[in-house]
Amino acid sequence: MDFQLPVTQAGTPPRLGPILSRPSVRLALAAVISVAALLSSPARADESPTRLPLTVAYLGETLVHPGLTVGTELSLVRGGSGAIVLTGNLGGYVHPRNHVGLFASAEVGGRLTASFGLYGELLAGAGYLHTFLQGPAYGVSPDGAVQPAADAGRPALMPTASLGLGWDLQRNGVAPLALFTRATLFGQFPFNQRLLPHAAVQLGVRFQ
Repeated sequence: MDFQLPVTQAGTPPRLGPILSRPSVRLALAAVISVAALLSSPARADESPTRLPLTVAYLGETLVHPGLTVGTELSLVRGGSGAIVLTGNLGGYVHPRNHVGLFASAEVGGRLTASFGLYGELLAGAGYLHTFLQGPAYGVSPDGAVQPAADAGRPALMPTASLGLGWDLQRNGVAPLALFTRATLFGQFPFNQRLLPHAAVQLGVRFQ
């Protein structure tokens, strides 16, 4: 919408007084000043910038095959004792004499926390899993000879689901961290044209 200042009959610039006295102009100026004030005002002392927590956990694929996950999470919705969280994770594990798995995944789910800090959570999501042979790889040459070969690994889709139990020590001001354990079920697809399930347990800490 074009907005033009009125021009006086004498061709001189109009005085701003009559223009500023118009209700519509005053309302528009008030709105602009309010938005500018909100955008430029410094954060109050009781407001802290949003920090993403760091999550580190031991990942035991089938409990005993060692691995590690590192990640973070974001509270999408929070109200009272409940929250909906989105997590992002990078990790890997070693299945001795079988394979090594590296993955990136994301999960979303709900978390309920008691007033004294104990919480339970249910998460589900998906990720990317890349597995390598845990040992030397061999190939067959055109002449039929078996010889060592490079292993580029195998890509797979990784659906996940986790049931967790934890203790939020920040809830009562003990420490800015939470301890947790999660029973995790994740898949590897395709594996021989089917979905191969993996069970894992996580024992970790979330620095908040």
